[in-house]
Order: sequence, then C-alpha cells, then structure tokens
Amino acid sequence: FSFPTSEDNIMVVAGFEHRIEKYKRQSDAVFEQTGGTSLLGQGGPRPSIVGQYTVQELFAEANIPLVSGMEGAQHLNLDLAYRYSDYSTAGDTSTYRIGLDWQPIEMVRVRMGFNHAVRAPNVAELFSPQSIGLWSGTDPCANEEGGAPEYTAAQCANMGVTAGQYGNITASPPGQYNAIVGGNPDLEPEAADTVTLGVVFTPMDNMQISVDYWAIQIEDTISNIGSPTILEQCGLYGVLCENVTRNQSGNLWQGTSGYVSDTTLNLGERDWEGMDFAFNWGTPALGGMWNVDMIGTYLMNKEYTPLPADPTSAYDCVGLASTRCFPSPEWRHTATAGYDSEEWWSVLLRW
Repeated sequence: FSFPTSEDNIMVVAGFEHRIEKYKRQSDAVFEQTGGTSLLGQGGPRPSIVGQYTVQELFAEANIPLVSGMEGAQHLNLDLAYRYSDYSTAGDTSTYRIGLDWQPIEMVRVRMGFNHAVRAPNVAELFSPQSIGLWSGTDPCANEEGGAPEYTAAQCANMGVTAGQYGNITASPPGQYNAIVGGNPDLEPEAADTVTLGVVFTPMDNMQISVDYWAIQIEDTISNIGSPTILEQCGLYGVLCENVTRNQSGNLWQGTSGYVSDTTLNLGERDWEGMDFAFNWGTPALGGMWNVDMIGTYLMNKEYTPLPADPTSAYDCVGLASTRCFPSPEWRHTATAGYDSEEWWSVLLRW
C-alpha cells in the first residue's frame, strides 16, 4: 500500500535475532607464563582469554515514500529504523535512525539523517585477564638523554617519586614502559549520535557527483585512558595518581614492580567531523568503456577527550600519527581511471 501522494509502495521489515558471541584465545606455555619477554619483546605474560555472552534483539525498518511524481518533489522518502537489544552482560539498549531522501528535480537529490547507535563491549574487552604489558612514550620524571626531568620535583612527587629519586631516574632506552592492562566485566555499551547531510548531482546519465557532511559524537567510549595521559593528569593536576606505581628505583620499566594501571573503562568522548566527496563518470569510446571515479574524505575534526571532566585532556588527531593518534590524514582519497576493451584486456590506473 502507499500514500495517495506517492506511486511507490511502503516497505517494512521486522524480525527477531538471537546470538551467542563466543571468543577464545589460547596462549601456549611461553606466552601464558612470560609473554616471550626475552624472545619477542612483549613485556609480560599474555594470558588466555575465554568468554561469551548472549544477545536477543527485536528490530524493524521502514521505507516510506511520502511523495512522488510531483513538481518540486519527484521523490520524497522517509527511512525509519529501530532495534531493541538485551545483552546478558551489558543489559538492554536501543538504537534508532531517521532519514530523509528528497529529489526535487531529476539531476539533484538531497539526503539527510540522524542515527543513534551503540556498541556493546566485546568478549575481550569484558573478560581479558589483567596483566602487565608495554606502552611506548616517555616518563616525564625520568632523565631523558641525560637532561633534567620534564616535570618538577613537586609534580613528580604526585606520582610517587621521592626527593632522593628525583633527578636520578633512568629513562627506558627503547622508550617502553610497563602498564597493567586488561578487561572489565562491568563495562556498558558506548553510544554515538551521527548526523549526515549530503547532496547528489547527476548532470548527465553517465556522471554522478556527491558531497556529504557528517559528524559523529561518541560518549562512554570503551577504551583505555592511556598511560601518557594518566601520567600527565597526575603530574599536572594531581588526579589519577593512584594509577601510578613506581619501583624502588622510581622508574616504570625495570622489572615488573613499577607500572601504570590502564585497564578498560567507560569514560572518554570522541568528536569526529568531516566531508566525503565522490565522482563517477563513464563513457563508451574507441571500441570500449572508459571510466573515471574518485572518492575522498576531508577530515575536519578528530578529537579525543579521555577525561570529559577535564577539557585540557582533549587532543585532535587530524593530520597526525603518534603514540596517541592512529594515522589520520587531513585529506585522503582513492582515484581510478580505466579502459575496458570489453574483450580480453583492460587497463586500470589507481592513485
């Protein structure tokens, strides 16, 4: 059936889903006991992980053509979606989406949407045994390259450095320090709100151009605060200091008695924003088919806030690759140009 203003039928799908999520990683004796410290440089044991959870879900989606074949609205469609999930570990949660697709004229289409999504913690995040491992970076209370510590004696005292140790702490030569990492069975789902707005141009039958803006905000992210952030927060602001334990020499890397505790938590926030661009053109010529296409993303913002109560903990990863930032180029794209002879050979150039 359809609305009187549309020639297209309403489409609906609904269903129930039951899943059992299982995960098992069995370490051998060397990894289980020592982590291959002397052979593989992993810095500590790698215990086995075993766990599972169940989830039951009810879902429904609908595509509703509101208007079609009218002046100023060749097509106007509404998309709706809802999903209720009940996890044996994290409890119940809901996701939903609303989208609008409007084609005022043949060559222009406007699309927009709002989506509330969740990601429940996986088995490894829930059940990984807490163990000691390595993180890369610097200790601001150590003597880097023979120089004075980056932090003052008072700041380092927040991290358990005594007056006798200050100025005498040796930095780790490879820049690797100990951390206690592992899962947390009390984790809850993280939640994200996504807004999109885009326009698609079809100036001719064989050409299409699209521009889409998107913004994603994630709360209660399932992640680690990060050992460098913990040291910074303790030294500069006197918070999270209970997560820093130093050995008898005052360092965080010799043996296993000095470390930073950095287990998984629901704590941080992420704010990502960007624009996607796409182009596609194809035409027959010279006995075959020519095609040129490009899809690219301009990253405007990729901000992480490990401690929402402290705005100074926020950092932006656009254009950076570091111990805290996965490589995040401001601009990236894939472009291809090709010729298909429509016989036994073709040529493709990709950038």
